[in-house]
Amino acid sequence: MAFIKAYRLLSEDSCLFVRLFSKVRNTAVHDAKSFNMDLTKYVAELKEDEKLEWKRALSSWWVPFPDSQHKAAAQHEAAGRRGFELALDDPRHSIFSSCIHILAEAHVQEMNAERRQKEQNELTNFARGV
Repeated sequence: MAFIKAYRLLSEDSCLFVRLFSKVRNTAVHDAKSFNMDLTKYVAELKEDEKLEWKRALSSWWVPFPDSQHKAAAQHEAAGRRGFELALDDPRHSIFSSCIHILAEAHVQEMNAERRQKEQNELTNFARGV
């Protein structure tokens, strides 16, 4: 996680998701009493401040609309608020959405790195007169 944070490979909320999800995973794997863990029950039993953290983490996939003046921005904002409020109602779905988002972020990072490398190679070739 230190490496991911240092290079800003994931958003702060996505890092929070990874940290909280790892905690649940460790509980489920290392505590025999958690063999049949019910995620809905698990989040229902969280303290209020922990619920807010989980909501933030489980809605980390939501990205603000780039143009707040656009007609669709209000609908998009409402969808994000709804996703935040409902994140704990179906934790399995929210975890799935967050995992897919993290995979997409990683793919974008990889594509950007490849693009930067290609641009660097083109500049190098241009400077050499190739």
